Amino acid sequence: MPPQRRRDIFLRDHNGVEVGGCYISCLSLIQSLLISGQGLRQHGSVTHSDVYAMVEIISILNEDFRLYRWNGLPWEEVAPDDREAAAGDYTILRPDRSPVEVVLTDETTLNRLLSAASTPRTSKFRDDIRARDGGCVVTSIRAEDEEWDGFAASHIFPRAWENVWQQQNYRRWVTSDPPHLDPPGRRSIDSPRNGLVLQDNVHRLFDTWGFSINPDNGYKITTFRSDAFGLDGRILHQSCRNPDDPRRVSDELLRWHFRQAVLFNVKGAGEPLWEWDFPPGTDMIGEIMREPGGPRRMEIELATRLGQPIP
Repeated sequence: MPPQRRRDIFLRDHNGVEVGGCYISCLSLIQSLLISGQGLRQHGSVTHSDVYAMVEIISILNEDFRLYRWNGLPWEEVAPDDREAAAGDYTILRPDRSPVEVVLTDETTLNRLLSAASTPRTSKFRDDIRARDGGCVVTSIRAEDEEWDGFAASHIFPRAWENVWQQQNYRRWVTSDPPHLDPPGRRSIDSPRNGLVLQDNVHRLFDTWGFSINPDNGYKITTFRSDAFGLDGRILHQSCRNPDDPRRVSDELLRWHFRQAVLFNVKGAGEPLWEWDFPPGTDMIGEIMREPGGPRRMEIELATRLGQPIP
């Protein structure tokens, strides 16, 4: 059964209609102490400025706006600052508190499957980002003695959508590759600048928009669903973003991924969450077809398995 989406921040227009929302991850006390001890967690991951940024991604607003949080009477104006966002209802209005029309963007996310396992065509990609990252760049767990079991080479922009990569000329985001990092015959989508080493469990969440990394906010990690692994508020490891390293991860691609994650999770009611765990004997096709958006997922699954462009 697919997981159910949870929210505790609700974004509303002046009529009280929900136009979006997100979930503030709450860690247990033990998780918080462990992560704080590592010096990786910021205080208050989702801030007021983060919520403003999400509103700007999911909507078309041609004028200035403010957020007002219901906190009893009167409404509390929320400034776009770095204070931690509290759970509750946030209404989008003009600065003078008059109504403003909120139109949701028609921009949608690319449905993505889990990244494919390494193949001869992607082994160079895997080896390059392993050499650069040295371990998971989200949890900061390192691969000791070249033991890479439990780690995965993840594409930021999904390889299955290479036709879109080419159509939109996203190659321009990795064009600083020196010749030895962009050898003849290697596809630009397999540039190390389009990849991160992640632990296996973290990789799945990244591929399914469960969390993302905002390069415009100190490379902070924001989770959009429950945070069982304590990722929210961590900072992307320096190993993959050293400005002196020509293999460094592309800020433009991280920005693209963050935008996609916001559109997937925050816009409107959010996109349907898919089931990924199919034990032996499960009617996988039947379960997929019964999910919201199941026929589209099946279309993507078939195209990916056959190595064909996703229609």
